[in-house]
Amino acid sequence: MHKLTGILDKAVLLILSNRPSKIIKSPYVADAVTKTGRKVLVHTPFLNLGEQCNNGSKIYATLSNENSKTDFIAQLVKFDDKVYGKVIIGANPFTAEKICKSIIMKNLWNPFNGYQLTEKPKEIDYRGDLYLKNSKNEIIIIEIKNVVCASYNPNINQDHYKLPFYDKSKPFIRSGIYPFGERKQNYKNKKVVSERSIRQLDTMIRDKGRFKFAIIFVVNRSDCNLFKANWQGDPVYAKYLNNAADKGIEVYALKINWQNFSCYFDRPLEVDLNKW
Repeated sequence: MHKLTGILDKAVLLILSNRPSKIIKSPYVADAVTKTGRKVLVHTPFLNLGEQCNNGSKIYATLSNENSKTDFIAQLVKFDDKVYGKVIIGANPFTAEKICKSIIMKNLWNPFNGYQLTEKPKEIDYRGDLYLKNSKNEIIIIEIKNVVCASYNPNINQDHYKLPFYDKSKPFIRSGIYPFGERKQNYKNKKVVSERSIRQLDTMIRDKGRFKFAIIFVVNRSDCNLFKANWQGDPVYAKYLNNAADKGIEVYALKINWQNFSCYFDRPLEVDLNKW
């Protein structure tokens, strides 16, 4: 494993007490307390993290900027699974982008031979997460997806969860899965978890003649050894991702390991897009 420095600075441990906050009634804001008992407001961009972050959960958080209405931004969740044990989950999607950028900059992993990180070119209208450029000024646009949920062995009952995603593949390998959440949005008259994520895939397929695209799934927990599209949670997204890969959109997965609030790049993971 390779330690990534500068990912989180001065993270503090908090206990979540209410989400939504009783002060700012938004699902993206929670009430929490510090270890000394001080009450604080926390920005939670991951909502309930697929049922893995609830009242009483322990989270690591960093200070919000001075203009924010919250005191902290949640970064990590210490999750104690009743079957699989304890794991620290990298919950913040913006920090996942920072992780990917660091891995590529340090050349710990870079399958894009001859390409280097660059700023967003002004002439490109597509807003990706990262951009790479080679000596011929050819551009690769990268989307980064933070993977926080995992598959479950169907032989082990997880009825204490509302949404346990059972993978009947044999042999069972615990996998990071994306997307997570309930199918409350719509895309082309179909219920989906994230309309935006599928629209991105549609755009990549449409524009693949103009630009080269890649998707990096950051499996932001140490207890998974494979990445899979979440066929159980959002079959529409899974089908679109398969179609994108078939049409030449590159798909990768990277495993991240958190120890306290130190971040480690573990290794690339195999991507399995087969239905399960």
